[in-house]
Amino acid sequence: MRHRQNPSEVRHTRNILIVDYDVSTCRVFKQIFQKRGFIVDLAKDGEEAKTKMKNNAYDAALINFILPDMDGLDLVLYTHKTMPNAAKIVTTGYPNLRDSIKVIEAGADAYFSKPINPEELVRVVEEKLARQEKANASSATPKSSGVGASSGSYRGRIGMLSGAC
Repeated sequence: MRHRQNPSEVRHTRNILIVDYDVSTCRVFKQIFQKRGFIVDLAKDGEEAKTKMKNNAYDAALINFILPDMDGLDLVLYTHKTMPNAAKIVTTGYPNLRDSIKVIEAGADAYFSKPINPEELVRVVEEKLARQEKANASSATPKSSGVGASSGSYRGRIGMLSGAC
């Protein structure tokens, strides 16, 4: 007799899109997330990322702020519109406070300056996905109105300010 799994026991395979023009950065991030059970897809620029987002569903997107064909802010806005529930993490080798605030206001969940602490990056992505899964599970039950789970201070969402990255 075959054991039937309870739906709450089924582990959703998590998909992440990594958008960065640097091949070695993509390779490193791909290894990090694959080791943690993610299915990883790569894009070298914004247009390739948009095409992949049209054709695939992603739970998270890791977006470099500097891209060869578009501003990372534009890709964050596009990602937020097409995949509002996906975790959107922005990385940059050229951090500044103005850009970090813009991407958070555009819908990014976090902003990391390079070099990035891989454990911190994975922790932030997994926390966002856990909150997303919890919200999806409780969406069937009526809730009182109030502040959403996505609200929070800039300090907690901008890794470059804490010096952790």
